Amino acid sequence: MIFKEKHRIKDRPLVSEIITGNVDQAHVQNKSIIGLGTILMNNEKVDTFQNLVTLQGREFLASRITGVSAGTKDWSNYKLAYFRVGDGGADPLNPNTRYGPYDNDVDLFNKIKFTETEINSDTNDYKYMGEGYDKKIDDIVIELETHHIHTSTNDIYVQNYTSIKNTLVIEDYEPINDPFGFNEAALVAYEFDSDNKPIDNTGMVIARFTTSTKDMNDDKLTIEWFVLV
Repeated sequence: MIFKEKHRIKDRPLVSEIITGNVDQAHVQNKSIIGLGTILMNNEKVDTFQNLVTLQGREFLASRITGVSAGTKDWSNYKLAYFRVGDGGADPLNPNTRYGPYDNDVDLFNKIKFTETEINSDTNDYKYMGEGYDKKIDDIVIELETHHIHTSTNDIYVQNYTSIKNTLVIEDYEPINDPFGFNEAALVAYEFDSDNKPIDNTGMVIARFTTSTKDMNDDKLTIEWFVLV
């Protein structure tokens, strides 16, 4: 977590590397869990974003960290493993005017299907879930992050594995109703059984972002989504 007391963590270099002038860094660093990332179309960087860990997502984190049920929800077998995208995150008449995200979000405003037919068997590793709206995250790694700690006497730089990097890929043949105006995405947790298979078809939105509309027309979209803890 980011300490909010004065003279603790002065900055996080990874944050300054990712974000640009269109993101309010002060606002981001007031959040206990930071989510930031880059959007690439056909392997070229086109935008950056900051995300919001939803209230539902905070319950998930609190429960998984402690092993204690959060209210009436048992999160003990849930894992962050999927994502979804949509075209309802910005004003259709003004694509630079974003809608949300908001703390109480439980879904995207208008999610888009990746496939008409679910592929959720052992053969293809449960690639799609949620009636074809959710796709498995391509890669999840925990990376080293450099922390600058400012004390009363000196500055200290330390490294810890506190950056979770999620790589999300939408191939040029996805989604099925291409072209569409991409402007929102979410990280989604599913409940898994003891064999590491999703139990049901209902994913829970853990984090979400909105962005200005990007017209997708047979384009490959890659999202590098960092969650800094």
